[in-house]
Amino acid sequence: FSLMSEDTEKLLRGEEADSPEQVDLQESYIESSISLERDLERHLIQHLEQLEPGLQLLGQQVSIEGGRIDILAQSAAGEKVVIELKVGEAKDAAIGQIARYIGWYQQTEGNRPRAILVAAGFPEPIRYAAKAIAGLQLLEYKVFFAFEDAGLK
Repeated sequence: FSLMSEDTEKLLRGEEADSPEQVDLQESYIESSISLERDLERHLIQHLEQLEPGLQLLGQQVSIEGGRIDILAQSAAGEKVVIELKVGEAKDAAIGQIARYIGWYQQTEGNRPRAILVAAGFPEPIRYAAKAIAGLQLLEYKVFFAFEDAGLK
């Protein structure tokens, strides 16, 4: 038994929209995901120390051949750190994306950066793939909500 419509379940599985209602839902979901990723990025830019003490911002949304690095930073030891953010669980594409960024940086700058992939979760197959990329760290974010009485008078 599910409280979600079949269209919603298909969308959450990453399947293509095939009804007008699902197209609208898919567009809304994409807009929400983009907004959430921007919010996550904004928070991390202001609090890089939460990821790693001594981390310094070098750039955000850095355009490179083949994509955009969400956050480029430098560690306290002077290493470059590529940070990729994902809303929700990381998918296979995130591993390919981070590998591409590491490879590009190594080829253009002559040294290999470390990388941090931030997501809400990492399924076991993603963890297997991540182990094959030297210098990649996986960090899970947690979101907490607090509610207060609005004090109607």
